[in-house]
Amino acid sequence: MSEQKIIAFFPEAAYGPALNSVGIAQACEKLGYKAVFMTDPGMGGLYKGYGFDEYAVNMSEPMEPEAMAKYWQDFINGHIPNFNLTPYEQIDNYVKECWEAIVETAIWAEKDLPSVLDELKPDLVCVDNVILFPAIKRYSKKKQQTLGSDYLLL
Repeated sequence: MSEQKIIAFFPEAAYGPALNSVGIAQACEKLGYKAVFMTDPGMGGLYKGYGFDEYAVNMSEPMEPEAMAKYWQDFINGHIPNFNLTPYEQIDNYVKECWEAIVETAIWAEKDLPSVLDELKPDLVCVDNVILFPAIKRYSKKKQQTLGSDYLLL
């Protein structure tokens, strides 16, 4: 019998992508795969509550959960006036600052992600985020060199 394949889920640190990924992971496990989650510590415990293993990947400067919640609450509350603007008018404020925050998460993830991928050795990585994490792409290339061209990591 072959070894159980591992699918590592890496959703954005927000409840929408997280819970969508949980549903997909549950379906994958019913098909016989082992699903695990790589997660920002601020979302820690969410996936364990559904019975999945979690691996921490900092996607921002480490801070207490209360400070993290306040940071995002302040971020959204500070942009509420922008939501009354047209999408075009939001480009120079809300959209720009959101993208800067998203890029910052990728920069932070680069510190932990390579070692977590090396520990997990997943057969597939499912990312639910708006940005490519370079460490995942580099891991894919490394694994392709080891396993040959038939290997695909998304």
